Amino acid sequence: MPEGFLLLRPWWLLGLLPLIWFLRRGPRGPASPWEGLVDPHLLPHLLVAPQAGPNRSWSLALPLVWILAVLALAGPAWDRGPPVHYRTRTPPLVIALDLSRSMDAGDLRPSRLALARAELRELLEELSPYH
Repeated sequence: MPEGFLLLRPWWLLGLLPLIWFLRRGPRGPASPWEGLVDPHLLPHLLVAPQAGPNRSWSLALPLVWILAVLALAGPAWDRGPPVHYRTRTPPLVIALDLSRSMDAGDLRPSRLALARAELRELLEELSPYH
C-alpha cells in the first residue's frame, strides 16, 4: 500500500484536455470587425477601449473552477485505506427438489412433496435475515 498523496480516480484528469485545448486555441478571429478593414495604425483612434467588466472576471474564473472540479472528481486522498469486503449473512444455497410422480407416493402423510415443502420453508425461515 503506498503512503502519501494519491488519486483514487486518476482517469478524471483527462477532463483537463478540453481546457488545455481551449486555452491554447486562443481567441477566435479578430476582437473587432474593424480589424480586418482598417489600417492597424488608425485602429486605436477608431475603437473605444473595452471596459473591464464581468466578462473579464469570468474568463479568469472559469478555468480555475474547471481545474478544481476535475481535481475533485479525480478523488485526491492521503491514504487508500483497507479494502472493503462485503459478506452476506447467508451462505450460497442451491435447492434441488424432486417433482416426479414418486413424490406423490402414499407411504408418508400427507405426501412426500408436502413434507419436502414444509422442510424447505423451515430452512428458508431459519436462514432469512428478517425472522
